[in-house]
Amino acid sequence: PSLGEEGVQTCTLRDLVAEGAAAGIENDPEVARLKASAELVAVVEPAVRFYEEPPSEGVRVETHWSDIWLSAADWASAFGAADPGTPHNEARDQIWEELLTILVDKHDGDAPEEQLRASLRRNRELFALLDRAWPLIEAADLVGDLWSVPAYLRKCAPWLTSEEVGRLQRPDAHAWTVSDLPLLDAARQRLGDPEASRRRRRHEAAAAAEREQMDRVVESLLADETLADADADGEGALVMLRGADLRESLATADRPSGVEPDLLAGPFAHIVVDEAQE
Repeated sequence: PSLGEEGVQTCTLRDLVAEGAAAGIENDPEVARLKASAELVAVVEPAVRFYEEPPSEGVRVETHWSDIWLSAADWASAFGAADPGTPHNEARDQIWEELLTILVDKHDGDAPEEQLRASLRRNRELFALLDRAWPLIEAADLVGDLWSVPAYLRKCAPWLTSEEVGRLQRPDAHAWTVSDLPLLDAARQRLGDPEASRRRRRHEAAAAAEREQMDRVVESLLADETLADADADGEGALVMLRGADLRESLATADRPSGVEPDLLAGPFAHIVVDEAQE
């Protein structure tokens, strides 16, 4: 009787996905039957993989020092760098970093590696190519496309008949029913958070700005002859400020700890059925 009073997180099955609160009943029994099958829920995997195909053609990437050829094989190598099991949206950061590493390794000039990587990171054309090949996707958009683009559903579920594909289509792709919730939940688990990458880039930009500001303050203090004389014994605060560890500690002292986790993201360990009411 006390299950859930403390130490665990509970919710109704509807609450597992944001669309559950307003989801209606599936009026067509045949559509409800199709969506209830484990086979159709498994369509989420090929639906996501459709957006994970590396470009089949190479591209010349311009830098301040020279042009670097990024071949189709390089694209394939970068796309294969994501750790197994990483959600689609969160894997894109790993692919982006691998692309930068490949380009830095292929560069045969004398540009400093840090400057070259920073320059490539700001290359909008390169990022746009990655964005088209491995886009960030919302779970609702992915599942909605299955119910509004017949060719997409046929590609992901080739065992469905033409009649079944047509029956699953609907005018409003986002008119969610309770029968859609398992697919939305599976899609959200497979895709991950589409905002995670953007938050990480904003966080890194803020951290870099903090470090730059801290470096300017420290260099100004170190240049102050009066303060330098006070620390002439080599044991004062200014001597400590010369160390990178203290600078990093100061720069991160007031940095936000991060985004609060989604308490309903799961995975949950049990489904509790109240037999007195169900």
